[in-house]
Amino acid sequence: MAGRHRRPRPRPDTRKLTAAAAGTVGAATLVLPLAPGTAFADTQAAAPKLPSPPDLPGQHQSHQSRGDRVVQAASEEYGHPYMWGAEGPVAFDCSGLTKYVYKQFGVHLPHNSAAQYDAVRHVAKSDMRRGDLVFIYDDGGIFHVGIYAGRDQMWAATHTGDIVRKQEIWTNRYVVGRP
Repeated sequence: MAGRHRRPRPRPDTRKLTAAAAGTVGAATLVLPLAPGTAFADTQAAAPKLPSPPDLPGQHQSHQSRGDRVVQAASEEYGHPYMWGAEGPVAFDCSGLTKYVYKQFGVHLPHNSAAQYDAVRHVAKSDMRRGDLVFIYDDGGIFHVGIYAGRDQMWAATHTGDIVRKQEIWTNRYVVGRP
């Protein structure tokens, strides 16, 4: 997204270049994507422009619904670790993820799943759409939130040792909200 600063995650198709080798003062390391088998010949070259996130099949980004764009934004956080109390950009807990993603769309949510439920419009399960918030509850109340991705799945940061990922909605004990 434009104007959003994110720390890149190393991938197998990347090579590291120290900032000193790139002609910059400091000890930072830049991670630049390169085609497999490509050597980085010119260390003075500018970093290549990263591609935009892929569109949904058959749709251009500008024609996507807000819900589809929210799901796309949540998917961009895939692989970030769960950390209790974290709200991005390098780690998240469940409500931190939903807060972070929706902030990109001008929606400010509190950092607590139950408080988020109180802050959004409640929607019947039968009217649930991609991008809606799924709030999991038990006898003690709401304790988890994720972003509905369609087909009984949601993007979420679930627990310590896990990562942000798309997962099945594992229970019928949930309610839905639409920011």
